[in-house]
Amino acid sequence: MLAEKELLLDEIKSKIDPKLGFIVMKYQNLTANAMSDFRRDMLICGGDIFIFKKRIFLKVAKDLNLKYNSKELDGHLAFLYTKKSFVEVIKALYKFKKENIDTVEVIGGYFEDNKCTSNEVEEISTLPTQDEMRAQLLGLFVSPISGVLGLFNSILTGVIYCLDNKQKD
Repeated sequence: MLAEKELLLDEIKSKIDPKLGFIVMKYQNLTANAMSDFRRDMLICGGDIFIFKKRIFLKVAKDLNLKYNSKELDGHLAFLYTKKSFVEVIKALYKFKKENIDTVEVIGGYFEDNKCTSNEVEEISTLPTQDEMRAQLLGLFVSPISGVLGLFNSILTGVIYCLDNKQKD
């Protein structure tokens, strides 16, 4: 039995990476279909969910020097982790949380090697994704060019309009 627990601890340690980020959450009243949908949404955005017992997570947290205590962890616990985009996983979590009220509660997490409270995790969920930031940056580059093009267009249109009016007179 002890060897099985060690394998479980090693598996959890391999999935937790404070640099990439993870979220500790509490869940309740989740149907099997809702949990299946939640897992599918997590897999689509590059994340996964792992359900654990509190005492096992506390052992892992102690081994990895994560700052968690037993008072802040109660109820049915799970953590979300990703090897890709942490922000996309959080966005999917809060979308699911909005659709399934009173089923999921974020306790906290780690993002870029810093511990986050549930409020900070919620603020991170409002950040734009990498694709959205690229689109915003592209919009910043295109905006001045569009303005200059509009200026030249209005100058040319004005000259043509004046010549057209002169010809009619």
